[in-house]
Amino acid sequence: MDEAVEDMDANNDGKILIQEYLDHLFSVTDETEREDPNWKPTHEGHFNDYLDKNNDGNLDREELKEWLIPSYNKHEAEAYRLITTADEDKDGDLSVQEIAQHFDHFYSLLPPEFWHQFQPGQQETKHDEL
Repeated sequence: MDEAVEDMDANNDGKILIQEYLDHLFSVTDETEREDPNWKPTHEGHFNDYLDKNNDGNLDREELKEWLIPSYNKHEAEAYRLITTADEDKDGDLSVQEIAQHFDHFYSLLPPEFWHQFQPGQQETKHDEL
C-alpha cells in the first residue's frame, strides 16, 4: 500500500486527491480507452461514489486499502463499471447496440458468436486441425 501512495500522492500529503487518482489512472490506461469521452466522468463517479467513503474529496489510507484490497464484490464493481461506461441512454440497462458501440470493453467477455452478428456476410470459421 505504501507503494501505491508513493505512486499517486503527487503533493506528498499522505492522501490521494481526486486529481492525483485520475492522473494515476490516466497514466496506466491505454490510449484508446482514455480517448473515450466517458472515461473521466466514469472514474470521477467511481471515486466519489465508491472509493471516497467519508466524502472528504480524497482517499486516506483506510479508503486506499479498501480500493487495493477490496472487501466488496469485485464482480459487482466490474459490472457497474461496464454499465456506466456503455449505458448511452442512462436507463440502467445495456442494449446489444450499446455493447456493440463499446465493444472494446466487452470484446474479451463475450464469445465470438456474439460479435459475428455485427459482421454481415462473415461466417464463423471453424478450425478442425486440432
